[in-house]
Amino acid sequence: MNIPGHPGWIPREATFAERAGVPLRARLVMKKPGPIFPGEMGRVLAVLEVPETEAELVFTLEVHGDGGRRFKIHDVRFPKPSSEEAR
Repeated sequence: MNIPGHPGWIPREATFAERAGVPLRARLVMKKPGPIFPGEMGRVLAVLEVPETEAELVFTLEVHGDGGRRFKIHDVRFPKPSSEEAR
């Protein structure tokens, strides 16, 4: 939600960072193009090609937008693939 009193905001880029790794750039997809206006909620999907691994991956998602505004979501998890998914 874009807090009332703030200007309209457009998310521009997203990264997923592991605790000890290089940030991975994600592709952003917005449900409704254009700015998220004050008091409005917006849906943004950050798409990432996850590297193959045998372990669960844990990232911090950071979304950057207009005017230097950003937000973070910690502990974004990609579960370890099950043996059936690996086939």
